[in-house]
Amino acid sequence: MPDERNIPTATPPMRLYGLLLPYIDRGDLDGLPTGKVLCQMLGIESQDARCNWYSAHGDLTTMVGAAQDYVRQHVANYDVTNYARTNAALATALGEMAVWDPWAAQRQKLESIVRYSLPYWTDVAPSPVRDIASSDATSIRAALNELVELVLTSDYPPDFKLELTRSLNQVKDRIDRFTIFGPEGVKATTASLVGVLAVNAPAARSRQDIVEKSAGVVIKIADVFLKGYEVGKVAAAAVTRLLGPGQ
Repeated sequence: MPDERNIPTATPPMRLYGLLLPYIDRGDLDGLPTGKVLCQMLGIESQDARCNWYSAHGDLTTMVGAAQDYVRQHVANYDVTNYARTNAALATALGEMAVWDPWAAQRQKLESIVRYSLPYWTDVAPSPVRDIASSDATSIRAALNELVELVLTSDYPPDFKLELTRSLNQVKDRIDRFTIFGPEGVKATTASLVGVLAVNAPAARSRQDIVEKSAGVVIKIADVFLKGYEVGKVAAAAVTRLLGPGQ
């Protein structure tokens, strides 16, 4: 059995299948708006906010794209296989999905895809990724919270303060929902955080303590969550360069 102190990881197809399958059986949710069900599925707390319905639909679309990319990388002649046809069917279902329509209609469209086609995706290169120690995730989450407080109480320009705070919270969100979005989610938000710091480097360096702590957190994220991802090395190096005066 997996160590309960660790956060389990899985390939993008495995995560997508594990996310959708339980909700294919949720006939008790049939009368709810699809957007609300997607929020529940993806662990979004404010399920009644319409803006979150669209956000959840976008997140699910991103997950399908990540699963497709993973399968494409590991299957020869992907475009002429059943894997590609499965993706086309998923893309059609998502494209036609209306977040305000009852879940019943969407569940019926997805059922055969999820039950009979997606399992084949999960068999593609299923080599387990190393699990993440929950103590490492807790440490990084605490450091991100401290950074948010430092930024909010800083004298950074208001626009930069807002943008940096949002980026830090997005990284924390993807760590909190790592079992859903996996390393790819952490990778994307970490790259975004680095971009915010790099674009605003002159303003950021006015608080060297924040830059140094940011660099340390990004390096830790790269080490814990992004081993094997080139973006982890690039992100850590980019933030570290901010430490140098006049860079």
